[in-house]
Amino acid sequence: MNKTRILKSICSFVMAFLVAVPVGCAQDGEPRSVTAEIWTMPSTVKVLRDEDYSENYTDTPQLTFETARNEYESAQLFITPETDVKNYTVTVSDLNDGAGNTIAKENIEVYHQKYVEIVSLTSITSGRPLGYYPDALIPIQAAEDAGETTVKAGANQGIWITLFTPENTKAGTYTGSVTLKADGSTFQVPVTVTVWDFVVPNKSNIRTTFHIFPEYLMGGELNNTPEMYKKYVDTSLEYRISTTNMVYPVAISEEDWLAQIKEYAANERCTSYKLGNDVSFTEERQVRLLIENSTPELNLLEKAFFYPYDEPHGDTLAPAVQKNKDLIDMLIAVAGSYSTAQLTSFGLTKEDIESIPVLITAVTPVEGLRTYCPQVQEYNTPALREKYAQY
Repeated sequence: MNKTRILKSICSFVMAFLVAVPVGCAQDGEPRSVTAEIWTMPSTVKVLRDEDYSENYTDTPQLTFETARNEYESAQLFITPETDVKNYTVTVSDLNDGAGNTIAKENIEVYHQKYVEIVSLTSITSGRPLGYYPDALIPIQAAEDAGETTVKAGANQGIWITLFTPENTKAGTYTGSVTLKADGSTFQVPVTVTVWDFVVPNKSNIRTTFHIFPEYLMGGELNNTPEMYKKYVDTSLEYRISTTNMVYPVAISEEDWLAQIKEYAANERCTSYKLGNDVSFTEERQVRLLIENSTPELNLLEKAFFYPYDEPHGDTLAPAVQKNKDLIDMLIAVAGSYSTAQLTSFGLTKEDIESIPVLITAVTPVEGLRTYCPQVQEYNTPALREKYAQY
């Protein structure tokens, strides 16, 4: 994980070796030159726009990736200019291993980091400073088209770079470069990629659901249609993230809902999709649709689960307990309404129906709960883990 910098003027002599140096001198009528720090950080660090990170600067910035095949990895490039930058652009090169193998530049995505001002703390114990935090990642061309690729003097502007390594990539070390142009200055940063000799499979063998609801994803969009929501869901699946609502539930027909369920049931990267009362047809009807449209080749129940309550407590605990019981009773009744021959034709058994998980993120024990999911601090000591085992 390199912590790096550069401080060079545009008229500096271009060094013969690969370090990030500005290239060329501005002429009359051309964009002025820019003196700036160019530095890098790993993807795991949130760099605030207005904080001082000078301890991370170095004269030899370099972007470094370590990755398996069929995997995404990211890193961050920063520019901190001494004067305002009216426009910056970023281009990438192919990556080569010196033995004729290439990772094409089409496998590298570049994003402009957009900052959001945090003016109050959700938790008084967080210890984090207030200020402008990087949040949205905007494709660099879209940011440039919107006139957002500007940088104020002294501000940190993050550039998020994501590398995808195709499954057929040969293991080894690959090198290339990223070119950052800021007004009249050009900076080149070397890139080194280590590709390990194993493949990350598309299929996840652990079922997960990420607590992301439509209103969270669509809150920042001016286009909050089901089509836009599906773009978010499908992009998340590229990273093996199954959102809580895989299907946009607003005003969806049975036919459209079922079509999307079939799509995600067949997608190896999807591990789960939620059933529930946020569509216009009942939970029992949803289960029957999945049963009667399953085949021996495609089990539509395998990834289904219910999530009727989120962290019930106080007045909501009793309704959560009752809802859990009602759903289990419904599943048992539905399973009993089909003959063994019918279920065999669908590639199912009664157990497939009766064992659909009912997930409630309960902090206190709920009798008969299928899937107990407390907050992590509820079992972070030996005594609490013993209590968890009893639940």
